[in-house]
Amino acid sequence: YDDSWSAVTGTAGVQWDPDSSTMAYARYSRGYKAFGFSAGGFLAVPKAKEETVNSYEVGVKKNFGSNIQLNLSAFYLDYRDLQAPVTVRVGATNVTQFVNIAKSESLGLEVSGIWQPIRNVRLTLDYGYNPTKIKKSSLLVDVNDNINTGAISVVGNDLPQAPEHKLALNGSYTFEMDPGSLTLSATYL
Repeated sequence: YDDSWSAVTGTAGVQWDPDSSTMAYARYSRGYKAFGFSAGGFLAVPKAKEETVNSYEVGVKKNFGSNIQLNLSAFYLDYRDLQAPVTVRVGATNVTQFVNIAKSESLGLEVSGIWQPIRNVRLTLDYGYNPTKIKKSSLLVDVNDNINTGAISVVGNDLPQAPEHKLALNGSYTFEMDPGSLTLSATYL
């Protein structure tokens, strides 16, 4: 339990502003997450190795007048040793354990629109398409379908806790007062 890890991370990008209402960009980032540890579960292997990701993104933001903005981006995330939470049975209890998935990816699009019809009202609509895939893993899942008992590979499956489609709607109203402002907001996901 006295292990330690470190890594060099960073971001490099370019931005182009062809006019005052348009911005296009391309960005590369290298990400790192230290080892994962499941404490208190009496697991045979309580920790997962560190996780790294290479992230590539391109996008454009465009303002239409002073009250509408549209954003579009495409991304590719290339994971190595992704730390995935899985539930395992230890005695009479279920415990979350982090396991490494050797290689996985996320390739998607995000579209968002912001409309501010009057100064105090802001409405947003966000849509994300994010198909994910486990490309390489030694992780096996126990299967019991009352006919066969065994284990199957998770290669080809989607990543856990990563919905393929995501839609978010938000509306907010800001009350401006002498001591400051108060914003009320409602969101639907």
